[in-house]
Amino acid sequence: MTWIIGLGGFIHYKSSWTSPSDVESTLEAILDFQTNRAKNEWVAFYSERSAWSTRDLAQFKEGLSRNGPQAVADFERMLQRTGALRAAPSDDVGPRIPGNFYKTEAESGR
Repeated sequence: MTWIIGLGGFIHYKSSWTSPSDVESTLEAILDFQTNRAKNEWVAFYSERSAWSTRDLAQFKEGLSRNGPQAVADFERMLQRTGALRAAPSDDVGPRIPGNFYKTEAESGR
């Protein structure tokens, strides 16, 4: 979890998952905001958004193994139960892994 909070307690940034470039662009925007706020050119507003990142499944499983055999077994059991790692319905959609929320044509009734 990453937070960037201004001196007055204003939450400039809050994210469960983040990337260095996202934090860097936020810090640059904060500096721009502070410079221009004094000139009454910017007004703060609240916003939420989704951001996407790639997932290296091999690296993820490596991290699971560091957490012990139960973590690996629990993850494998979840994959088997949900069928989460099945093939993508087409080349333009990535493989289905936890966190990808699409439905195949058969699942959506099309």
